[in-house]
Amino acid sequence: MGIMIFNIGGRPGPGVCKRLFERRGIQVMQLWQTKILQAADTDISALVEIEKNSRHRFEFFMGLVGDQPICARTALAYGKAGGRISHALSVFSCQLRQPNQVKIIFDFLKNGFQDISNSLDLSFEDDAVADEKIPFLAYLASVLKENSFFTYEPPAGSTQFRSLIAGFMKVYHHIPLKNDNVVVFPSRAVAIENALRLFSPRLAIVDEHLTRHLPKQWLTSLPNEGATEDVITVIDAPRQSDLMIELIKRLKPQVVVTGMAHFEAVTSSAFEHLLDTTRDVGSRLFIDISDQFELSSLPGSNGVLKYLARSTLPSHAAILCGLVKNQVYSDLEVAFVISEEDTIFTALSKTVELLEGHTALFSQYYYSCILHELLAFQLANRHPPAE
Repeated sequence: MGIMIFNIGGRPGPGVCKRLFERRGIQVMQLWQTKILQAADTDISALVEIEKNSRHRFEFFMGLVGDQPICARTALAYGKAGGRISHALSVFSCQLRQPNQVKIIFDFLKNGFQDISNSLDLSFEDDAVADEKIPFLAYLASVLKENSFFTYEPPAGSTQFRSLIAGFMKVYHHIPLKNDNVVVFPSRAVAIENALRLFSPRLAIVDEHLTRHLPKQWLTSLPNEGATEDVITVIDAPRQSDLMIELIKRLKPQVVVTGMAHFEAVTSSAFEHLLDTTRDVGSRLFIDISDQFELSSLPGSNGVLKYLARSTLPSHAAILCGLVKNQVYSDLEVAFVISEEDTIFTALSKTVELLEGHTALFSQYYYSCILHELLAFQLANRHPPAE
């Protein structure tokens, strides 16, 4: 798409002129500006009325040398008193950002969605946000144009989304996952609560950073060795592996949910110690990697994923990951659990169906779009694995 040049009268002000283009996904640069004397018989009373009934102020200048703008009301009074008023004439260079995707968006909205089209704002201060948001909106428009309803997806999550997660893990982290190793949840908090309800431990130790959304009664009850009721007691613990391991050895919980401190997350040693300790005491382990996981073409080092690249995940352990670093839609979270145990996959899928229904397809579509682009960007593995 080439560059367009526009000559625009500046009475609304350069900010408004730029905004008219930017909200339609056009990148604007002002190339040149001059001032034009307003004809003495020009009636600007209509502009005064607009100012009276809105917060907008038009821009005029006193003569050709005035460098501070005045509003239409002041310009009208100045002109009636014999003064000469002028307005700006600007030349803008305009280039449509991601033209193919923007065209798809507006082609969809023109049929019955005029109000949305009028209010849609495609201006961005950060190019990275634009590069993420516009392709998703175009993808969503394409899906909605082709389908009058969303298809039914398994409770474990969209098959396509789970396949893309598995593909990302395989291509970027060399982990041989299948989509049947991945269960999708609406959020990390929901995944933790569902896992605890599924296994109904008498005692669970949960990372203190992950207990905020758990039921209050779980956090206030005390473990009672003689209890026969299905009462879940959650003890919170520091996010530090040596302290967590000490608590596990002493309290012998049935379930452990913890993240990794940043200084421990680079290598797999702390994770392996947690695996060994929970196996020895008979605990089920959910390790949270949300804070270290990146949907990026340049993902950082992650000790847990390094372990998975070379070893099979033990049957008593599962990986929990919430996609919590979204800078475009900060409230749009999805989480997934990775398990290589078929029975755990089936059981977790049923908890989603019984307790949540389904994870919103809109959220899964959003992250599917990102994953699809990351996998399209990555070069295919040109060296087949050794026999």
